[in-house]
Amino acid sequence: MTGYKLGFFPKDVVTAYISYPYSDDPPRRTREVAAIASKIVLGTEARVATIVPHYVFDMMLINFIEQGNWLFVIDWELAVIEQCDLFVLGCKLDYEVSPGMVWEAGFARRIGKPVLTPDEVVEAYKP
Repeated sequence: MTGYKLGFFPKDVVTAYISYPYSDDPPRRTREVAAIASKIVLGTEARVATIVPHYVFDMMLINFIEQGNWLFVIDWELAVIEQCDLFVLGCKLDYEVSPGMVWEAGFARRIGKPVLTPDEVVEAYKP
């Protein structure tokens, strides 16, 4: 046992996967979710580490999605959600806006992850 989770976070740090739309406008959505992640990290004085899939999605677009390998991307997302302590809904669920968020949230609930808004995370973990 290394004393770390997800390979690099100390065990006393809470990890939170942030679900947020992406595919309709990747640059804008990445900026928006980065602001949400910053709000959580700053509001909890880094007691919560945010996992933002948008930061790795561009690599996946080039290496996997363009080759038609969506299953790899879905498997990766679900594996990361499974390892995180919390699941954060960056905005209201709307299948028309982001079917991926709906799938991710459903999986998180099914495996018993707490599903919270950014404000709920800050309130729960503020100093």
